[in-house]
Amino acid sequence: LPATLKEIFQLIYADGSDFLQANSVSEMSLEVSKWCKSFVHGGYIRTIKMVTQHPRLGTLQTLDTQRMIWGNDKRTLVVENRTMTPDFPNGLQWRVERRCVYVQVSPEIVLLTITAGVHIVHYFVKANQLQKTVERTLPEDARSHFQGIYNSVMIRKSY
Repeated sequence: LPATLKEIFQLIYADGSDFLQANSVSEMSLEVSKWCKSFVHGGYIRTIKMVTQHPRLGTLQTLDTQRMIWGNDKRTLVVENRTMTPDFPNGLQWRVERRCVYVQVSPEIVLLTITAGVHIVHYFVKANQLQKTVERTLPEDARSHFQGIYNSVMIRKSY
């Protein structure tokens, strides 16, 4: 990404940034808490509550917990998302976890690595099948997330 870590944080993650609203659909309600110091995990934490309408599944609620840690050298930023969808069958027994690691590799270039997976909190019937099904969607989700971040950076750079 052609940016600095400070720009990435301000555009994507800072309180009041419009990244979430700009990349959400119009039928989505969104509540984003402010970042607070996390004494349990270190760094900072916030929650994002979303409610959307799915054409086949109806109303879906999503609770996303984001945890952010700046590296000691201030050349890395790690943001973790843990997303649960309580409306899904067994929705509180599994979650999608995504980690975005940003590294300042030169004065104006940030390398972004996105990893994701399904975490089974409590085993249930067909948990393995659900995990495989959801994990097949994660590469496209990561590409979409990266594209949203990239577009936000490039729009800002074009001003």
